[in-house]
Amino acid sequence: MENKFMRKTILLSLSVLFLFSFPAIMAQDRKIGLQLEAGYGTISNKDNASAYQIFLSPYYRINDNFAIGIGGGLMQHKSTYPERSYPVYIHSKYRLKPNWLLKPFFNIKIGYGFGSTDMGIAGIDINDLKYSGEIKYSADFFISPSIGVSYDITKQRSLFLAISYDLLKVKTENIIHPENAVVDLKSYAEKNSSIIGLRVGYEF
Repeated sequence: MENKFMRKTILLSLSVLFLFSFPAIMAQDRKIGLQLEAGYGTISNKDNASAYQIFLSPYYRINDNFAIGIGGGLMQHKSTYPERSYPVYIHSKYRLKPNWLLKPFFNIKIGYGFGSTDMGIAGIDINDLKYSGEIKYSADFFISPSIGVSYDITKQRSLFLAISYDLLKVKTENIIHPENAVVDLKSYAEKNSSIIGLRVGYEF
């Protein structure tokens, strides 16, 4: 648990440092860029569930084909928990044909999600014992591969469209009082979010 918290803290610290230093770096080197994305997706493993997404991804362009960076985002979930998560990640993008008018690319983000939702419960167990408690749903591991095409507006600016698959692992913690209450928690179990979405973006 402590190691996982340390990894999240280090990743978040690096992202914040990169974002604050980004304007100064960008002014010095045109290999540095920024990618903005907005998306909407359906959660494939849950009924009537969806998610809105915004991502901000600074990057370093190694060559015309390949770029890497660190970024962060916001995911707002409908009809699922946690209701809101904040993924922080490392990412890379590979352009297959940089000389084409419409440039196909592959992108992947890997990191951890922050954010949690608490839900209170209460009832009477099978032994007529009153109980109350809280279930905490927390965002955890995050991975998001996507494929799409981009169109250059100018040499350093482009628009893109992509299809994505997002996997957000959800961790569940239960606190029930009294502890000896017999409670069936199956109905409160939360599956990992598996999102298929469409994204549009601007890169500069």
